[in-house]
Amino acid sequence: MGNICTDNKKEFRVFISMAFGNPYGDAWNEAILQDAVEKLVHKGVKVITLSDTIGLATASSIKNIFEKLLPLYPDIELGLHIHTEKRTGVRRSMPPGKLVAEVMTE
Repeated sequence: MGNICTDNKKEFRVFISMAFGNPYGDAWNEAILQDAVEKLVHKGVKVITLSDTIGLATASSIKNIFEKLLPLYPDIELGLHIHTEKRTGVRRSMPPGKLVAEVMTE
C-alpha cells in the first residue's frame, strides 16, 4: 500500500485503531502502542494517526501517550482521531485545536 502511494506521489497515512484501549479483552498497553508506532516509523511511515473509535480515550491518556511519543518521533506527524462519550472527560463540543492544547497543558 505504501509503495502504491509513493508511486503515485501520495502521502501514506496510517491510522492505528484502538490506540487507547481494546474492548475485546486482548492485551493492550502503552508499550504495545509504542512498539506499533516504532514498527511503522521503521517502515518509513511519516504520518500516523492514533484513533479511538470506541470512546476509551481520556484527556489524561491522550496527554500521557502524546508526551511519550512526540519526543521519540519529532519528524513524524502524529495525529489524533477520537470518538467520545460524556464519561471520558473529553468534550465533544471542544474545537480540536483547543482540545489538543488543553490536553497537552493539563
